Amino acid sequence: MNKENNNTILTQNQMGRKTMKINTNDMDQFVNSRIVQLQKQLLDKELEIENLSKLNQDPKNLTSNKYRLLEIKQSTLISENQQMKTQLQQYESLNKTLQNKCDQLQAKIEQQSAVLEETQKHLEQERQSKYSMQFYQSSNHMDVQQEKILIKTQLDSLRREKSQLISKVKELENSLQLREFNTNSNCSELSQLKQQLQQQIQKSSEYIEKTHTLEVKNTLLEAQSKSSHSHNDELRNLRSQVIQLQKDKNSHLEIQQDLESKLRLQTEHVLKLQNLLNDKTKQLVKYQERLSQVESIEEDNSMLQQDLEKITNSMEEIQLENQRIVKFQQQKIDQLKRELSQTDFIREENNRKQEEIAQLKYQIERKTGEQEKEKVQLEELLQLKESSKQWTQEKENYQKQISLLTDELDKIAKQQCDQLRIQVETQIQMKFSTEKVQLENHIWQLSSQINDQQASLEQYATKFGQLNIENDQLREQLNEKQITQKTVIVLEGQLRNSCNELEKLKNMFTQRSQELELARNKILSLESCANYAQELERKVSTLMQDNQRLNSIIMDRCKNNW
Repeated sequence: MNKENNNTILTQNQMGRKTMKINTNDMDQFVNSRIVQLQKQLLDKELEIENLSKLNQDPKNLTSNKYRLLEIKQSTLISENQQMKTQLQQYESLNKTLQNKCDQLQAKIEQQSAVLEETQKHLEQERQSKYSMQFYQSSNHMDVQQEKILIKTQLDSLRREKSQLISKVKELENSLQLREFNTNSNCSELSQLKQQLQQQIQKSSEYIEKTHTLEVKNTLLEAQSKSSHSHNDELRNLRSQVIQLQKDKNSHLEIQQDLESKLRLQTEHVLKLQNLLNDKTKQLVKYQERLSQVESIEEDNSMLQQDLEKITNSMEEIQLENQRIVKFQQQKIDQLKRELSQTDFIREENNRKQEEIAQLKYQIERKTGEQEKEKVQLEELLQLKESSKQWTQEKENYQKQISLLTDELDKIAKQQCDQLRIQVETQIQMKFSTEKVQLENHIWQLSSQINDQQASLEQYATKFGQLNIENDQLREQLNEKQITQKTVIVLEGQLRNSCNELEKLKNMFTQRSQELELARNKILSLESCANYAQELERKVSTLMQDNQRLNSIIMDRCKNNW
């Protein structure tokens, strides 16, 4: 399993968002603690198995042991179900929090779009008021004598302003092009993200197929585990048979020792009898004293005791009987020697069998350890399955949320671009139309004023008073404009804040992309787990073959022993 160092921290944004991430050190500590717990559980289970095996030897405790095993299985299943319920509750709470955050973000985006529309409307109104005020100021402050010069200067200024406006228009066009380029780049990025999402969806579908294959393999592994349990039962039976063989061997050894002791005693008795044959007259009393000792010997020595009692009655009969006894004992000695040779051969076979039994015990212990490891690996695979299902559900939720957000961003970007284009076009049209109207009005005014200068001198005297009044009004309007400029500055600050919030949303999208990369890494790790499961299947197949071979060997040897 490839561990990746994903160093992550709890970060809190200005809008109250929290992104929870996990540290690799904490993960290592958690894994180590989990391993220690599993080892303890394995030791406890081994002790329970030993106790149960001891109890299983008694036929009275078979039914109680079965109920005990069923109770243990029920307790383990209940604990696993509780753990699964707690995990499901945690994932449901996480999904609810994510949905609430998405709803909050959508509401904030709608508020910001409304604020932008209002600010744009206020700016348009203020610009129109500025242009109208400038027009009134220029028309009211001109004198009759200086109107020609002012008109010329205004024409020059208008031409300059035209050039400036043209340059500004070009700048605006360039900025629009840049914005279009940025929007296109954003659209391309979004399309790339969509493609990546589609690829991830395909990968997730492939991963789901792999999970189905893994489930099939797990069913096969469960069947194999059941077969291995049956093999374990057979091995336990073989163990009991081996124990019985060991007991038989011990009994044979005891019998051999008894036979050896009997042989020794019989050899001693033969030597004594030979001495007695040489010294019959002198050792009759000694034979009578030793008769009490010879009574403790087995049935084979009873004949000797009877022969010795007969010797006291008749010497001749004793000699003949002693010769017969010697022959009989020699035959027994030959038989015992043959039996000793057979016992040596049996000892060698017993030693071989003991070595084979030790090897079988070692192999059985190895297989039990490997089976326990396989059980642990199966449990880990089941946990990985459940986690993969949860991850697929979370991925689908994230993908739906990302698709909704991307659609909303596309709509917002298109609306903003359309609004900016419309604003620029309307501003340019207004400026050109106002300039045309102003120029035409000035031309008509000049022609009328040149023709009617003498008639308008008296009117201008009255106009000066009106102009002073209007100047006062214009000053008041300028003060109001300053106030509106302050409001414009405030609105610009709000626009900047909205831009910052949009940048924050971009950061959110980058974080979501990082989370998707983490999900990809997890998919890769799960693929490696699948490969590891295949390797385990191969190992299990080899172990099954080895078990079959060992079973055949054990059966052959048992047949030979029988």
